[in-house]
Amino acid sequence: MNQIYKITQEGLIPSWSWDFKDNNNSEQNIEKLTSRITYTPNDKSVLTDYVGKGKPLKQFIYTSCESNRFKIALMEYNNSFLHVFHDKMKHKNWVFKRTKENTIFHTCTYTDNTFIYYDQPFTRGWRNLTCITEEILGDKYNVYTNLKNDSDSNPTVILFHLKE
Repeated sequence: MNQIYKITQEGLIPSWSWDFKDNNNSEQNIEKLTSRITYTPNDKSVLTDYVGKGKPLKQFIYTSCESNRFKIALMEYNNSFLHVFHDKMKHKNWVFKRTKENTIFHTCTYTDNTFIYYDQPFTRGWRNLTCITEEILGDKYNVYTNLKNDSDSNPTVILFHLKE
């Protein structure tokens, strides 16, 4: 039912839900998926292999989060990534593949209008989830590239300020 839950001391409680209309996954989609997946130790399979045209799931939400202003989801749809942004103040929705700066947000740390990105080794190069790009950093991109490839370096933290 595309339900998003909050984790509380009382357990999981419904927080909100997404509705993708004709692109919602049905109970049959979920049953088809679970009948195909078998879990084995050290299994390296990725759920996104089961999303797309002719596959069990119509869409899959990787991450979702909520700030005072936004509800945000990164999802896979039709063998590609989509961002779904809902601005609660302006009651507007945006769906897009990448930002104008060629960015895909794939971690979920937000304040009201700011996305906080920290470079994680396990996400580098995986399915082209590009968050830090040359369009954003310009001539500092080479410095960033050298830092992220240095195993002794501290993590890189970059703030993205969300605006229309």
